[in-house]
Amino acid sequence: MNAEDRLTGGSEHDVLSLTGSGSFDLSKLAAFSGFEEVRLTNATSSSASLVLRDGVDLKVVLGNGSASSYSYPSTGSISVSLGTGHTDLQGGNESDYIYVRAPSSLKSGDQIDGGDGINYLRLQGESKVVSGGYDPTTGTWAEQVYGNVEYDLTNVSIKNIYYLYVETFTYGSAMTTIKVDSASLSGIRNIYGPDYRSSALVTDAATLDLGGVSVTGTLIESFNTSGTVFTTSNIQTAMQIVGGTGQDKVVVIGATLTEAQRDQIFSGSVETIQDSSGTYANNLTFKAPALSAPILSGTGNGSPTLPGTAPVGSFVSLYDGSTLIETVQADIRGRCLFNLSLLPAGDHQLTAVAATSDQERASPPSSPLSVFSGTGAEIVAKLADFAARSVLPALLITEGSDLPFATKAALDAARASYGAVLGKIAGTYTLSVVTTDASGETSTVYGPDGILQKVVFEGTDGSLKTDRYAPDGTKLSQTYIHDGVREEHNYVVTGKPYARQDAVYDAKDKLISMERTYADGKPALNQVVRPDGSQAVTQWTSDGTKTSLAFDTAGRLTTIETETAQGVRTLSETRAADGSKEVHHFSGVTGKEISSLIVHADKSQVKTQYVANKPYADQTLVFDAKGKLVSVERHYGDGTLNLSTQYKADGTAEVHGYDTAGRETVRIVGNLSGERDTFEYSYAGTSKTPATTTQTHYGTGNVKLWSDQTAADGSHSQVAKAAGAVLVSHAGVADTFTGFKGGADTFVFGQGFGKDVVKGFEAGSGMGHDVLTLDDRLASSFAELQSHMTKLGGDTLIAFGADTIVLKGVAPTALTADNVHFVHHDLLLA
Repeated sequence: MNAEDRLTGGSEHDVLSLTGSGSFDLSKLAAFSGFEEVRLTNATSSSASLVLRDGVDLKVVLGNGSASSYSYPSTGSISVSLGTGHTDLQGGNESDYIYVRAPSSLKSGDQIDGGDGINYLRLQGESKVVSGGYDPTTGTWAEQVYGNVEYDLTNVSIKNIYYLYVETFTYGSAMTTIKVDSASLSGIRNIYGPDYRSSALVTDAATLDLGGVSVTGTLIESFNTSGTVFTTSNIQTAMQIVGGTGQDKVVVIGATLTEAQRDQIFSGSVETIQDSSGTYANNLTFKAPALSAPILSGTGNGSPTLPGTAPVGSFVSLYDGSTLIETVQADIRGRCLFNLSLLPAGDHQLTAVAATSDQERASPPSSPLSVFSGTGAEIVAKLADFAARSVLPALLITEGSDLPFATKAALDAARASYGAVLGKIAGTYTLSVVTTDASGETSTVYGPDGILQKVVFEGTDGSLKTDRYAPDGTKLSQTYIHDGVREEHNYVVTGKPYARQDAVYDAKDKLISMERTYADGKPALNQVVRPDGSQAVTQWTSDGTKTSLAFDTAGRLTTIETETAQGVRTLSETRAADGSKEVHHFSGVTGKEISSLIVHADKSQVKTQYVANKPYADQTLVFDAKGKLVSVERHYGDGTLNLSTQYKADGTAEVHGYDTAGRETVRIVGNLSGERDTFEYSYAGTSKTPATTTQTHYGTGNVKLWSDQTAADGSHSQVAKAAGAVLVSHAGVADTFTGFKGGADTFVFGQGFGKDVVKGFEAGSGMGHDVLTLDDRLASSFAELQSHMTKLGGDTLIAFGADTIVLKGVAPTALTADNVHFVHHDLLLA
């Protein structure tokens, strides 16, 4: 099974049958659709794996499954990675490993039956960032918040699964929750989680039967507002049960819990425990919550939050003195988070109390946390006051994240004298010095360490300029907003081939222009966006190679030009909206054109290559819209034709070659049988008329059969080049024939054939003898022919009036009737 494979089923019930060990990955195929069922049979001792394609609904049968058509039982294990389509999976008698890559891979109504053997269900996935991180607009960082990974097994039919593994990855405060009920856990004997602090089995059922189930590394929690009755025979499993807001009960069958074990379960918001020794009520007093420091802040300190810990599932109320600020519920890790944006300005003493939803049990208040909420200027004004207090308050900046000072000296003095106070500021902050003159206001901003970060100038004309600096004082960038445009200058670019970037944007944040330069100051990019949306882009490599691009108003690339660092053009390409284009390549040394390509709208092409050290100077190939070669032409340096080849629709071709004087020197004509004739022309001096014409006939398989040279006086010299050649006399002119030794050649003569000579004629009736084929109007029998024969020295002369045949080296007595055929003239050349 290869990545380029395309598997497409039809309208009926189509089955893809896979056999053997190894990997079968349907997700990597170029196409997979139209199949309703996949069967994987592994009769080997090695493992097999199957990866399903996302978005495809499938029935999957593994091993012998329930399909009676399988010839062999499975012996090796099979792993299946589910896709995002609906799945009906039936395992066989092997061990099956079923991987669920993400919650989206389980759909309501899915059926998973492991079949015989020891089978595994492995839940995977990874929590994603839902908010926070680096904000490039403001240049600030906010704590990242990760989303939970949530599985629901209650709407999936699960059978014959022995092990359930939770193998998800969560970050920050994110959790993995697996919603279960008694039916979904039926048959499962072992459940393994990654960490009881990051995963939980949750249920909204009134009862959850955990009998015979061993749970490790994950909590078990009730989401039922009225409460859940948990039943288990495993003490370790019981220790991981956490109640919710209702009346929750844990029933431990066949075992007795210690008092310490009961207290631990009760601390998880469980109201009742029943074991072999009796029934117990939760009389524990909630422990006091703890408010954590420091305060966490959102982007720009605009959404400050205060973390805390409290009993799991309890309702935690935050008070400012006696004033209630907010009530939240502790999660299954006992964590809670309060929103401090609700605090008014001024000093605050915050405490927290945990209680049940019905307030039947409540904790003592937490230790107080002192907080001051105010603007940066208000905090600067009270630095001495804060320093004099016995307990430094946490400081919450309510507007922005900056502390303004009148002078740099005052800023430095505050850092030197009130470092401990400044250390209590929630989140990130800066210190600034603001000066004003007739042109505008300048804010010089420093980090908590006193190192310059940026300088912001706000002009009276509405302009805004921000310069940012590295810790060593190097200017990193500048943002300059003026006259309806925004300039972005990045003076130190790292991680890129270029070292600097300068860009200009309009009021709608659309790019107007951009320039990039290398560390040596040489250009890397110049981009201009015109008002109509068209663009001109020029790029340079580090060695100076230049590429110029042009785009139309629709963003379509229209021209490409490249040249060397020395300014020599190497490429010119134009593209039209209809898909046609013209491309020219040039030598980077001489600048001369070396090739061109013209592509028409219908996809037909013309390719031209310019060559050196050849008899011709260029070659042009023409292709039709389907990519089939239509013609080839070559030209001399002065543009005159050197070669022309035409490929016809029937598959035959015709070739013409020319000399520098424009005279045809060769012509090649083929036929559908695979035969061809080559005509070669030679000239005397500057004559335009050929002195000789030589025709060479090739049979199928490129076998040379015969040649026929025509002299200027019209006479012919024909030579057989292979056995079985047929040489035909030309009427009214002299032909000289040369046979192929032992080749059983045939020499054909019609009326008025002229004065011909045959050399190498093999007379007699033996193997490979030659034949004279005569028009029956010349003679109709061997006896009649003999009356036309005379001995001429060592030759035979056959005369029909003015027309004669001389058989060189053959005596009349050597000829037999086998050497002559007489054919009706209508059939002579048929």
